Amino acid sequence: MFQPTALQQQIHEAIGHRDHKEKDLRCFVADLAPRRAMTTVLGPAAINKSKFTDWSENGRMLTLLWDTRNGVVTTPREKIEKTQEMVIGVLAARAATKTTLLQLLGSLRHVMTCCPPARSFNQRRYVTASSLTRHGVLKLGCPAIEDLKWMRTILLLHKRFNGTPVDHFASVGTTSVHVHTNASDDGLCVLEPRIRQFIRVPFTKAMPRKCAEDKSINSIRA
Repeated sequence: MFQPTALQQQIHEAIGHRDHKEKDLRCFVADLAPRRAMTTVLGPAAINKSKFTDWSENGRMLTLLWDTRNGVVTTPREKIEKTQEMVIGVLAARAATKTTLLQLLGSLRHVMTCCPPARSFNQRRYVTASSLTRHGVLKLGCPAIEDLKWMRTILLLHKRFNGTPVDHFASVGTTSVHVHTNASDDGLCVLEPRIRQFIRVPFTKAMPRKCAEDKSINSIRA
């Protein structure tokens, strides 16, 4: 029959009967439990006290700055500047190898965690990078160049990456704004009912012709 150890009994009492135990004891046992497990499994030399840091409400993890008191995440300035340089370099060359694209996407991956609207950009560029051969060079088309210009503009707004709420960062927040869009033969319209405003973007001269061609083959353009 399984017999709990003295430490397990202490943990059970501290958690299961917390109304009758002091908080200090529960914290002590919770802190001791992982150290005891490490020592039991890996041996007495497994714990290096110099590797344990003091508890802090502010810390750096996953290359991001975390503030647990205010519940926000910030992208370090040096990370944004590094990504800016890479975007500008690719724009200047107007061409990229698979390695260059993957390096750019790797740098953007951390930055874009604090900017959810830009995630679709990463998805499009990943598709492009995966289609390249190892030593192939891709000449960037107009859509890719416009995406990079948009990204360059976003990265100039350093404050946009400061103090991102954790629920926004983790995509668990509730929707606060509903935007309705619709398209016609001459343009695109976006409505925001709450503030009673709209944005209307007319199509270029070439776009109606393209839409007409698509209609001729029974397709729907969204």
